[in-house]
Amino acid sequence: MKKERKDTELIGATGVYEVLSRLSRRSWVATMTPDNTQGVDVLAYKTHKGELLMRQIEVKTCNKSKSTNSEFLGNPSFGK
Repeated sequence: MKKERKDTELIGATGVYEVLSRLSRRSWVATMTPDNTQGVDVLAYKTHKGELLMRQIEVKTCNKSKSTNSEFLGNPSFGK
């Protein structure tokens, strides 16, 4: 396996673990999907006011060090 490919896989995995961590801190139960699941990297759920909330999340990462305004981080209703 080429070094560049390995770096890309590590960056992607790091992004998924970051999302799992942030969801956990917001009281979501989250898990990674198997590698061959197309379009979904994380499954998350929690109950809010007696209602079951479920989300399928596709994580996108990059190796550039600049901040982003992601919908996940900027949407206050996501974590409620």
